[in-house]
Amino acid sequence: MAPSLRHILDLGYIITALLRNDSIRAIAERETERLGIPVSRNTIIGVSRDIRNGRLRPPSFDPLTYSFGRERDNGGIPVFDGQVTIEGSVIIINDVHLPFTNYDLAQRVVDVAGYYDITTMVIAGDLLDMDSQSTFKRKVRSVPLAQEIDAARELLAYYAQHFTRIWVMPGNHEERLLKHLDGELTFDLFTDLIRPPDPELVDVFMFTPYDQITIDSGGHEYMVVHQRNSSAISLKIGESLAWKYQKNMIVTHQHNSAKGYDKYGRYLIIDSGGLHNQKRTPYMGLKTSTGPVHDEGFVTVVNGWAELWVPDERYTQWSRLYGAA
Repeated sequence: MAPSLRHILDLGYIITALLRNDSIRAIAERETERLGIPVSRNTIIGVSRDIRNGRLRPPSFDPLTYSFGRERDNGGIPVFDGQVTIEGSVIIINDVHLPFTNYDLAQRVVDVAGYYDITTMVIAGDLLDMDSQSTFKRKVRSVPLAQEIDAARELLAYYAQHFTRIWVMPGNHEERLLKHLDGELTFDLFTDLIRPPDPELVDVFMFTPYDQITIDSGGHEYMVVHQRNSSAISLKIGESLAWKYQKNMIVTHQHNSAKGYDKYGRYLIIDSGGLHNQKRTPYMGLKTSTGPVHDEGFVTVVNGWAELWVPDERYTQWSRLYGAA
């Protein structure tokens, strides 16, 4: 492919369209119409081949469209200071790992939100499992990426019927795909793949490329994180993060569920579990180890009061919602 043509192609669109399984012909026709010059199907096939071989690299850096913000007086170098703060009552889910999901618990999220009149949801990373992008050796065939994307669209469309605002942030499993494409596919472009196609739902969804969102509720601040670190010891990572950022912490990624304080009693810490289903997930269900059970759960923050919801009725009083068994 001629370097000059590669330079002017809309690679972000092309990558997104290829992942969406759009036809090579349709992509070439769109680029031909946009540029006003012929773009052959072989050109698009070449891009697809370079993606598979890991040779695709960004042709240029455009600070005007960079998703993290930029510093105009410093040559367009990005400034990573766009972390989000939202106010009010919120329900937080995480580690959904579609399609390896506890759909019963996913339904209960809506019931709990209705009980407290919560209209804002945060999806705190790992909405998709990205099984096909894993570098780990497999015992069973991976789930196709297109199937995961369809499952995400379906679940998001369902939640959009019950929430007026849904924030989505990346986790380490979304980063499997983003890293594989070496930064060419930004999180903004990735969200175009999973956003439900209904145009009436466009304004419901908000996406952030950061792995943290701060919630300001009832005079208390909670930082929701999908951090890099992990520990089998409940609350350990959250305590370190609470000391570093001097905030109450809602910690995801580890698949632990616990609630407590740091050792000085200053900060509330919650390990939020996840909506994953251990019996559905190959790397959880097919491997015997001394590691901890992967806990399920989600979190509400209502007027500053944070609560952990888990399937175990010894901890969560589900009868508040469903009555006595």
